[in-house]
Amino acid sequence: EFRRVLFRSRKGNAGLKTGMSMMVGGGLSNLWDRIHKKHVVDYIRFDTPWKRFSRIVFNISDFFIFIGAAVSMLFAYRRSEE
Repeated sequence: EFRRVLFRSRKGNAGLKTGMSMMVGGGLSNLWDRIHKKHVVDYIRFDTPWKRFSRIVFNISDFFIFIGAAVSMLFAYRRSEE
């Protein structure tokens, strides 16, 4: 039932589908790295005055997961208001 409701081809679901696709794509990319390379390849770091934040290293998949979650929440919230 959940799958039918979420992915029904009704007008207005494009934002929710986009966000979910971004999350799934980012997760699958990390899974691919884990299976084939035995670790996730990280390659983006931000140099900041805060040492704790500067030690965190991201990859593109992490950004897709985060942005996809934000987009999904935004469109799910907008849809619930209707």
